Amino acid sequence: MTKYPCPVLRRATEVMSELADRLGLRTQARNRAVRTLPFLEEARLRPYGFAVAFCYAMLIGQLYRVGGWIVDQNGNPLYMDFSTTWVAGVQALHGDVARLYDAAQFPGIQATLLGVTDVSYQPNFPYPPIFELFAAPFAALPYFYAFLVWVWSTLLALIMVVYLIVRRPVAIALVLACPFTAWNFMIAARQWRAFAGAAVTIAVLVGITIVAFGIDPWVMLPGAWLAQKTTVLSADTLSDANWTRLQTVYGLVRELYGSAFLAALAQFATTIGLVLLVWWVWRSSTRYALKAATLAAAALIATPYAYIYDLAIVAVPVAFLANDQLHHGLLRGEQTTLLALFAAALASMVVFWGALPLGPLIVTALLVLVLRRIGWPTAEMNAYNPFASSNS
Repeated sequence: MTKYPCPVLRRATEVMSELADRLGLRTQARNRAVRTLPFLEEARLRPYGFAVAFCYAMLIGQLYRVGGWIVDQNGNPLYMDFSTTWVAGVQALHGDVARLYDAAQFPGIQATLLGVTDVSYQPNFPYPPIFELFAAPFAALPYFYAFLVWVWSTLLALIMVVYLIVRRPVAIALVLACPFTAWNFMIAARQWRAFAGAAVTIAVLVGITIVAFGIDPWVMLPGAWLAQKTTVLSADTLSDANWTRLQTVYGLVRELYGSAFLAALAQFATTIGLVLLVWWVWRSSTRYALKAATLAAAALIATPYAYIYDLAIVAVPVAFLANDQLHHGLLRGEQTTLLALFAAALASMVVFWGALPLGPLIVTALLVLVLRRIGWPTAEMNAYNPFASSNS
């Protein structure tokens, strides 16, 4: 049994264990293995995943044909989230980054470079100057090709990460099939090398941006953050902002017509709770894959600012969960729950077009699956592991 430094969490695990014994769930688990559902077998998941990805590709292709993706029917750039990335890169190549953080000038810069008049979707630029270092190479390309390179490079990076976690080719198909693919938190385990590496990297990048762009962008950044907060998070009405598309606890509360204060309070309480949860898990002796899955899922729930495309990173906690399942077996109900979460994710994109913030509910349910495995005896999982004879 995993040892928890937190008495409350340890007692909760003991109660669940006693309940399982009384209901005879563990005896049943010992006598009969949890088998993989036929349509979730690896041999079938691969064609299923690529088939779903092909449907996404057909939809995107049709949108491009009618002028609804990347560029319009006249070949002019469509205003989207990548637009500000490309604009920032252009300004970086010209060494004129500070003006991005001036709320009075930023709309005009976008209108000039993109040829658009309505930039109310992103009237402020909230990203730190380090972002411009990464955006600059893409701005060396025309808008259309820059967008394609941006999308494919980030997608390939995500696929590589997930594959390295799971080490199975089917992971590629499942990443492509994830609806969020088609549309970060402290590590509480005394990982001092990770902390030091991150600190040094940030310091170096900040130094490079100061040399390349000067100190003014950093001085103006807090003002840009405040403007972005006022425009999006603190907007009074639905028509004033796009916060209904925020796939966060904050966005969910606001969608339910909660006030900005109530939404902020709910998000703050959630984040504090997740900090404690991640600390408990990483201080415990549980398996690394489950620690990583907990951290990755919690990071998505903890942020107040994440749109539907940001949730593509949910593939990472899912991959760590799959890694643990491959090595230690399935628990009852996991496959059904994961299928339901996939259906909810698909509905949030196809049916609601990302306008209903189901993201925090989906990721929270995924986190519950991970925590359930942490509280389950490893020996009993191994006793009915349907993957035991599979090739790793």
